[in-house]
Amino acid sequence: MTDLRDARLTDVLPKAVANQQEVKSLSDAWHDLTVLILDFADNAKIYTAIDGASDELLDILAVQFRTPRYRQDYNIETKRRMVKSSLPYYMTVGTKAAVEDVMREMYGKAYVREWFEYNGTPGCFQIKIDAEKPIDIEELLDILHHVKRTSAHLDTLQLSTEEAHDLFFGFASVTVGKWFGSTVSGEETFDWFVDADGNALMDADKNVLTE
Repeated sequence: MTDLRDARLTDVLPKAVANQQEVKSLSDAWHDLTVLILDFADNAKIYTAIDGASDELLDILAVQFRTPRYRQDYNIETKRRMVKSSLPYYMTVGTKAAVEDVMREMYGKAYVREWFEYNGTPGCFQIKIDAEKPIDIEELLDILHHVKRTSAHLDTLQLSTEEAHDLFFGFASVTVGKWFGSTVSGEETFDWFVDADGNALMDADKNVLTE
């Protein structure tokens, strides 16, 4: 299939005509105009091109979609996830699924258990989050307040994080010295501690002989 951005009029004309200078000029002008129109068409794609939307456009879409708990200081990937989930959010707000979806978009893996799943107090629920980054608890509770059902109450919030660290270890064997003794007629008379060169370091009473 031909890519219109690479297509030129001279590609479909006989060489005798395509090689004429005025035809080449017309072909180049047509090509530039075609590329310009295609760029305009790409820029007009908004709802189908959120993955490629700029930071400024995402801020505008968040206002249009009334994206809940959206903030301009979020990174661009978080903004994209929030904008894309705006319409599904309003279809499911107040449900367990909505709470899980928002928690996952903001913080990572999240799981919600309702009271009857853990024999808790009726109307309560638990949240477990495997956090990908540090969590602002006040922000989390504020977001949760706008997503959960009004009659539902948070019973337990369980947060867990994992950190990877490099572990370095090693060992070395160092010979500092050795004990050297002298015997006369099978009886030990004296001994001392010497270094590798035979220099006396310490006597049998552990008195230092040299610095």
